[in-house]
Amino acid sequence: MGAAENWARARGLTHIELSSNSRRADAHRFYERQGFSRANAYLKWLG
Repeated sequence: MGAAENWARARGLTHIELSSNSRRADAHRFYERQGFSRANAYLKWLG
């Protein structure tokens, strides 16, 4: 994750967004330990 954050910062990005299946509790805990916060989102897939 640190490498991804460094890559994003070097390009002037202000945030990193990721998605994870709602049932992946272990993954969610990992992301939260990495400093991510939960945010609800609505998506519309085109195509």
